[in-house]
Amino acid sequence: MNLRRGASFSLYLVAPLLGAVTPLLVYPSVTTHFGAIGLGAVGVAQSLGSAAAIVGELGWSVVGPQRVAGADASGRAQIVKDSLASRLVFMLVLLPLAAVIAMSLVPGSALDVAILTVGFGLTGLSVTWALIGANRPGLMLILDSLPRLALVGAVVLALQLGAPLWVYGVGLAIASVFASAAGSAVFRAPGFVPVVGPGRTFQLIRSQAVITLSRTVSAGFTALPVTLVALAAPTQVPLFAAVDRMCRMALAVLSAVPNRLQSWVGQARGAELLRRNRRQLEINALLGLAAAVAYSCLLPFVATFVFTGVVEVSPLLAALSGAVVLTVCVSRGLGLGLVAFRKTNWLLAVSVVACLVGVSSVIVLSTIFGAAGAVVGVLAAEAAGAVFQLIVLTRAVRAAGAGEGSQG
Repeated sequence: MNLRRGASFSLYLVAPLLGAVTPLLVYPSVTTHFGAIGLGAVGVAQSLGSAAAIVGELGWSVVGPQRVAGADASGRAQIVKDSLASRLVFMLVLLPLAAVIAMSLVPGSALDVAILTVGFGLTGLSVTWALIGANRPGLMLILDSLPRLALVGAVVLALQLGAPLWVYGVGLAIASVFASAAGSAVFRAPGFVPVVGPGRTFQLIRSQAVITLSRTVSAGFTALPVTLVALAAPTQVPLFAAVDRMCRMALAVLSAVPNRLQSWVGQARGAELLRRNRRQLEINALLGLAAAVAYSCLLPFVATFVFTGVVEVSPLLAALSGAVVLTVCVSRGLGLGLVAFRKTNWLLAVSVVACLVGVSSVIVLSTIFGAAGAVVGVLAAEAAGAVFQLIVLTRAVRAAGAGEGSQG
């Protein structure tokens, strides 16, 4: 049994590891052939595309895994079907809007940045969260990580042969569409575009309204910092985009742990839920501390290699980015606890606080201190959100503990 659990966790680790490593294969080609301008274009496209993905996935990646964990086969199929139908409606509006904004920010590479934005945005159609809830990490690897790796490998070859930058966006789009279609087939959710009727679709959108609004606000401090820097300190975009991308890559790898804990915590009730929640908080905090130290030490050297010397990351900038890694890991544990105790409605208030802190801090501090100021702004946003979550979760745990005590 321990061997089986170890193999399962290894798969949870490998999938996000490949997801993080895959972009590393592209960046050397981007910076070699397109320089700092290309790096900035990719950074802005990824910022806006990721924001569209966060909003357009309607919070399914937050509440979906634990719903899937507690459902039978037919229930899981309906959850995936409902999620795709509702998300597609949002994506049809968000992706063109994000592309137009990206084009206005990078007018010299309008076509490239538009297609890249759509490519990054289509990740919002992913159903990997359902595979996490169903505890099927092997399929995450087969249906998402490996095809994405193969397509990005083809993109690298094309760029080396002189292809335009927008080819990267096309590769991302193909990978996302394939992964989503294949994932929906696994759960027997019929078709990539499941028809549930307009009434049912808008009912689903309304039911996800609070968590969607929360995710929309959270995009202001998780996905949009590069865009904010492009507005406040355009010359700092390549450096900040590089640091932000490395930070998000590290966090993508580290997401293996909270992803694995989703179904473990979601299946518990009563006193066992209290115990498992405490344990997952400890795991996420210790993971964050260890990762932050290693990341801070390695970042200056890795960035020089990945971005072919186009940008230089100082030890101070690396340490600040490492602090972001630690804070996000702690915040993920707190968020997992809020979902487990059915306090997801509080995530909106958490996101509002973090967004207000983040947007104002990134704009002001990047104007004064450049890329380092922008990283401090991101750190301030994540810290504010973590503190708020801690307050709400502490109250929820105390209430649950009191309930258990009265029953005993």
